[in-house]
Amino acid sequence: MIDQLIDTEPERNEGLVKSLRAQLEDWNTITYSYDSDERTQTIEIDWDACVAMEKDLDKLFQRDPTGALFNLEIAAEEHLEAHPEFDGEEVTQYIRFTSDDADGKRIDETMSDDVGTLVHITASVDQVYPKHDVMTHAIFRCVKCGTRNERSQKVVTDQLRHPSICVNEECNNSANSNFVLLEEQSTVKDHQIIKLSDEATADRQGEEIDAHLFHPFLDSVEVGESVTITAIPQRYRDNQNDLTQERELVVLGIDNERESYSLSEEERERFQKIVDSGNAEQVLHNSLAPHIVGEDIRDAKQGVLYATVSGNISWMDRPDLNIPLIGDPAVGKTQILDFVEDAVSQSMLSEGGATSKAGLLGMAMKDERTGKWYAHAGPYFRYRDVMVDELADMKTEDISKLKSALESQSHTITMGDVRKQKFTTDGSFLAASNPIDGKFDEHEPLDEQYDFDPAVLSRFDLIYIIQDSQDEDADREKAMAVMNRYQEAAAEDPDHDRLSKSEFGKFVEFLKEKEPAPPGEEEAEHIADKFAELREDNSDNIDLRNIETVNRIAAVSARLNGHDQIQKEDLSKGFEMFVGSVNQLADANIDKSMLWSGRSEEQTEAMEKVVDAVEALHHTEDDEPTRGEVERRVVMNNQLDQQTIQWAVDKRLEDDTLYEDDEGVLHTTKK
Repeated sequence: MIDQLIDTEPERNEGLVKSLRAQLEDWNTITYSYDSDERTQTIEIDWDACVAMEKDLDKLFQRDPTGALFNLEIAAEEHLEAHPEFDGEEVTQYIRFTSDDADGKRIDETMSDDVGTLVHITASVDQVYPKHDVMTHAIFRCVKCGTRNERSQKVVTDQLRHPSICVNEECNNSANSNFVLLEEQSTVKDHQIIKLSDEATADRQGEEIDAHLFHPFLDSVEVGESVTITAIPQRYRDNQNDLTQERELVVLGIDNERESYSLSEEERERFQKIVDSGNAEQVLHNSLAPHIVGEDIRDAKQGVLYATVSGNISWMDRPDLNIPLIGDPAVGKTQILDFVEDAVSQSMLSEGGATSKAGLLGMAMKDERTGKWYAHAGPYFRYRDVMVDELADMKTEDISKLKSALESQSHTITMGDVRKQKFTTDGSFLAASNPIDGKFDEHEPLDEQYDFDPAVLSRFDLIYIIQDSQDEDADREKAMAVMNRYQEAAAEDPDHDRLSKSEFGKFVEFLKEKEPAPPGEEEAEHIADKFAELREDNSDNIDLRNIETVNRIAAVSARLNGHDQIQKEDLSKGFEMFVGSVNQLADANIDKSMLWSGRSEEQTEAMEKVVDAVEALHHTEDDEPTRGEVERRVVMNNQLDQQTIQWAVDKRLEDDTLYEDDEGVLHTTKK
């Protein structure tokens, strides 16, 4: 393990080895894994437990990590000699550190003082390079006297490190050219490099760094993953004349599941009891951002709850719910998303402006190591549940890309003219946005109050409009909830109706383990009848895509109610929440056609009228159907404004329904 870290072998510390041997006997957090074919033994050591039991160990690793690691390997090797599984046979031993600490440093937070010390770094995997052999310990023959010389090699540079002077005191040879490398006697190990990067924010671009992996970490990560690594930073120069030293990491531990929850049997029994009681939804609703209360936000909290519990359904094309919270500022939208980020594993909240700067979906980047371009996965593909506050602050082009990604849960990044890489995700997308003028106006069209294409809303399953309505009793309740926000919600009584933040996250993970089966034939007929009934009243605003939304909601309902298969009551819940969202849009005076088709009813009508006008003018001899004449006729004969008609003509030219000849005359067939 330490071959790639040091120039000379450190000395054995008898006192430290004895202390470590005693702790190895006692630690119950050590995990052994044995590969009989490869004759390798891997010891996984919980770093947090090490430090908790031996405070000096942490200090020693910070001060002298190679010495500490060297003596820990000696202690582990001697400990394994008594292990009956090996029967005294020689095995290759590896030590791997794990940690539950999800608060590792950012790459741009590592300092020069961290070089040579043990650090935890949390970052995203941008690149995984192919494995290759690397020399970690070189054997040389002195040309002058024939003496065997050894020199450890640093893998962070490709330069061969020769002995500084011959070990034969009578020789004193110090010229590189007088040492011959004995490759067959030198030590070569499998080696892999990965590129890690920080998450960019509004005020921090972040940095990237290369990390070196050896067994047992080879092929242990994938592009797009967020990981916490235990590593020792090293510095090197590409050549001896370089003034600038580069930084790279030698990895001693990788935690791919840094944000996942581990559930005890007691917790599982407790959560199952809540499900069996029929109160799971109410308990979670009461626990989700408990300081945000009121009738005006109750439905929105329910929608967010269902989104966090959605997903992980193998028989659905897209089982995750996408939900935006739109409306007045200071009603709790951001606080709800903040709560989800803190409580639910593998979730991330970003601000719209910062998201555009960093690339929500990803971007093409140039690899300084190889000079080639590669696809950098954005947070949308690195986290399970992604949330964006102030959606309207995202750039127009990013909003446009988001529309297709929300529909397909995938995005393709082009690198150069040919190479492409496709990223996919399984998770929910939640967003929040305030109106341009500060306060939502129910009498103004939605697209005039938000600085983004309203058509993106057609990619969401449920849409919630939250208005800050004045009511004395409700305002008093909200104020009291805010004042009590720092009180711990959960009690030791398992029947309490509120969960702590960590309990909320664990309960969500528990529920997401369950996969209810699809609805049966009787339930399928029920959903078909309901859909036909809704279409009869709202044929312009409801289509077959909405059945998928109902199914996604029903799957969550089945989980919350402990159903192994989606039942009628789950489907009814799906229709209830969907219709409630649609009705809320109607109450807020929002043109629902804009949400499902990307066009308002007025725009749809205008697109039909301009085609009719072109055809009518071609059948008369009075006027040529020029663009100006078509627009004038449609405005004159219909209650549609000039700007909408101009937009409709542009759209019809774009979709090739209309064609404009060299003289400016419009046609419905190409001339």
